Amino acid sequence: MSDNRCAENSPTVRSPRITPQDLESAWQRRSLLVILVAAFIGQNAIALPYVRQNGWRSVADFFVGDITRTTPGRFAMLDLTFVVIGFHTWAFAEARRLHIVRWWVASFVLTFGVGIATAIPFFFLARERAIARSREPETSTEGNFTSSTVNL
Repeated sequence: MSDNRCAENSPTVRSPRITPQDLESAWQRRSLLVILVAAFIGQNAIALPYVRQNGWRSVADFFVGDITRTTPGRFAMLDLTFVVIGFHTWAFAEARRLHIVRWWVASFVLTFGVGIATAIPFFFLARERAIARSREPETSTEGNFTSSTVNL
């Protein structure tokens, strides 16, 4: 009987309710992670053997090589150039707003070190994480814990 009294008098810690927005956010994060990993592996599976075979100076071929000799190639490079400029212009402002500039810098490096297909989902993951952290309630320092302040 004393066990029941202890259980009745102890504070109850409940898990936070899972909302449809939480499920959507979790799905979005998993999807972005899958895209990030697939892009990273796919781009490196093409680039690394090429550079290994042709030497480190061949990295420039991905930016100014034969691709610029054809009209479709020039179109694709122009299109990607504006994607990179547009994305990083928006991402830099967003990074400043969310105080994640270091993650924007990492995505900028990824853009030219691996590719924009890796950089974009990487930045979106960092952004989603920062937004989720900003929505978390602050933890009480006075010892008054409620279901919203204890993460299980």
